[in-house]
Amino acid sequence: MTLIVNILLVLLSFFCHLLILTAQQGRPYVNQTCFDDKGTYTDESAYHTNLKTLLSNFTSNTTDDYGFYNYSYGQMPDTVYSSGLCRGDLTPDACRSCLNNATSLLPQKCPNQKEAFIYYDSCSFQYSNSSMFGIYQNPDFAYAINNPINVGNAEQYTDALDRLMQVLKTKAAAGGPNRKVAAGNASTPFQYVHGLAQCTPDLTEQNCEACLKKAISDIPICCQNKVGGRVIKRNCNVRFEKNRFYNPNVVDPIQVSASPSPPPSTTTPSQGYPKIIHNCETRL
Repeated sequence: MTLIVNILLVLLSFFCHLLILTAQQGRPYVNQTCFDDKGTYTDESAYHTNLKTLLSNFTSNTTDDYGFYNYSYGQMPDTVYSSGLCRGDLTPDACRSCLNNATSLLPQKCPNQKEAFIYYDSCSFQYSNSSMFGIYQNPDFAYAINNPINVGNAEQYTDALDRLMQVLKTKAAAGGPNRKVAAGNASTPFQYVHGLAQCTPDLTEQNCEACLKKAISDIPICCQNKVGGRVIKRNCNVRFEKNRFYNPNVVDPIQVSASPSPPPSTTTPSQGYPKIIHNCETRL
């Protein structure tokens, strides 16, 4: 009888895990913004022709193993500029797969806008009719996503999160021209908080730090007392969860603090069903 019960428990655990993975795989796309104030194009325009060419060749440079793509195509005044950034722990193949999905979906979501931005769980992609390389764009623009589950011991968790993000901000900004990303964890007497901070590597150290500082300052607005959340800007993003969500074999994690006998950490992200906040306004 005990053997049968154990087998049933194992099967139940397997199917629950399968359902979680299926749900997560079904939600890789987060949202997009179509910038109507930046101009529109028609299907017969030179800009549209250039955009289609750019999108079809965006990830053709297979020698790029750093997760950042920057590409432009066409002649002025119809040049299309673009950039794509993958989460720092992705493999090159996973990065290109995410960006290929993004380049396919964004013109469908924003069918006539010259400037648009899309965010997936693992990457972001944008294009524009003006140059973007090395430019800190739209400082006040942000997406914010929270895990709706409230954290226990919120004061200690928030303190650990604040300490962690300040360290990650500084380390990410100090990264080189290929990659500006940092990940790690901080602990309370009860649990860990894991975080990641990243900028597009074309930013200067000062602009990367400014972008991350602004993103971190938005965390209390979207994610106060939540177990996880993300703030996504066009040049940078930050994320935190109570469970580790990044690959420590690719991004060398920082241990910000230690606590006596913290609970064991897992690699399963605690995502829940997010609410999306666009420019700090909640949209259910």
